[in-house]
Amino acid sequence: MKQLPPGYTDSQLYDLFRPFGALASVRTQAPFGKDTGVVEFWREEDAREAEAAMHCAEVEGQNIVVQIYQ
Repeated sequence: MKQLPPGYTDSQLYDLFRPFGALASVRTQAPFGKDTGVVEFWREEDAREAEAAMHCAEVEGQNIVVQIYQ
């Protein structure tokens, strides 16, 4: 995902996406840029549900971009 709020933590990202299913890993500030993060779900269906629900969602005043990464 992109356009995360400044200083957003792994823990906050985990809490934001945990309701959609079991998470394999969560990382903020991924190699793609400092306002980015990567959330890995165990099940692809959970990832697709999270993408549909969270793409363009407002998080701390920022509209985040959520995309499935293959």
